[in-house]
Amino acid sequence: MAHNRKFCTAATSLIMGRIKNDTTQGIKARDIIEEILIEGKTLDPAPFRCIGLIYRYGTKNMLEPEYERIEIHPKYNEVSVAIELQMEHLIWCDKNDIELLFEILMIGGLDSVIHVCERYNLETALLKEERKKYREIPGTSDELKAMSRCRSPVDNLMFLSTNETALGIKDFHNFFLDTLNTADHYEALKDHIQELPLEILQDLMDKKLEKSDFHKPQCEELLALWHRKH
Repeated sequence: MAHNRKFCTAATSLIMGRIKNDTTQGIKARDIIEEILIEGKTLDPAPFRCIGLIYRYGTKNMLEPEYERIEIHPKYNEVSVAIELQMEHLIWCDKNDIELLFEILMIGGLDSVIHVCERYNLETALLKEERKKYREIPGTSDELKAMSRCRSPVDNLMFLSTNETALGIKDFHNFFLDTLNTADHYEALKDHIQELPLEILQDLMDKKLEKSDFHKPQCEELLALWHRKH
């Protein structure tokens, strides 16, 4: 399909598994990287107009970009590469630390684009400057959990609240619903509820109660706890 993008991403699962927030976080990473390519006019001298990246969710991390046999697509004038990310790690991030999920997708995207640019002798200074903001993709579950800075569902809700797209807002409210429905996550939310700005808490509760009163007792408990701790 014809488009005017400088950087495109897609994801495919090689094994069974579901990641709820990868679409919004992948789009967020894509847009940041594409803006760097546009700002630096990185692809202006390139023999192609776009870089495409496929995230494969599988059993391991394979971070060296795999190129198509014919590197530059003759019809779309695009270089497409693929990397593999460990599904198990992404699922853990999806449930426990969405900002870390974003960081992993961002690292995979940046490293892949830098690899392509270096392969074709294109400028990478701005891309590498952005790359310094992020760490390395963890190789084991212990490394993954050690990287996590998320202390509670409040941290995830605060991070999700910064995405004002329609899809981002939907994921924001869905994460709140999942938190109410998961006993240990709900208890953790109660423990840290005072860290959530009241306007965000009120918005979440209002949207939830518009659809159903099923979680009304929990919403009332959270609101009472918030006022008690303040």
